[in-house]
Amino acid sequence: TITAGNGLGNTTASFTIRVSAAVRRIFITASTFTGDLKGGESTGAAGADLLCSNDSNKPAVGTYKAFIVENGARTADPILDWVLAATTEYIRASDTLSIGTTNGSRVFTFGTLGSSFAAGAQRQYWTGINSIGNPWKVTSNCNGWRVGTSGQTGVYAESDQINYDSIYKSTANCDNPKHLLCVEQ
Repeated sequence: TITAGNGLGNTTASFTIRVSAAVRRIFITASTFTGDLKGGESTGAAGADLLCSNDSNKPAVGTYKAFIVENGARTADPILDWVLAATTEYIRASDTLSIGTTNGSRVFTFGTLGSSFAAGAQRQYWTGINSIGNPWKVTSNCNGWRVGTSGQTGVYAESDQINYDSIYKSTANCDNPKHLLCVEQ
């Protein structure tokens, strides 16, 4: 309630302010990249973040980081510079369709995703995330997403999935270009 007054009297008005739950966007890069993720002078997760920031699919507003894991730089378990926030709803940047809401551990619980990470044709993107037996941990990630990826393998996922295949599908040779999944911060 706010009351305003002057020499002629007072008036009062009441209103309610509601804080909405956080909603953040996710997009898949238009460009593809080998497992040597170099953006500017940065490599690894930091280089991938720059690639997300400079991609033509990036929305006009917001800061984005790449949805990849890297030992000592970006992990979901334990949390280290992790790209997802706790109890936050994520939507597709392309059509604002709800993907799902993360839990308190800053990850998605599979079986609760409402839609895939991207509409349209299936696209594959690098993640480096371990298989179902040890979810959200770092595994095969193209030599830390750095130079020297020839002969290395990296984990990728698929954009048209709402199950675990959305973060871990299989491994591929790091010389095979894949997209990046980019998350608003």
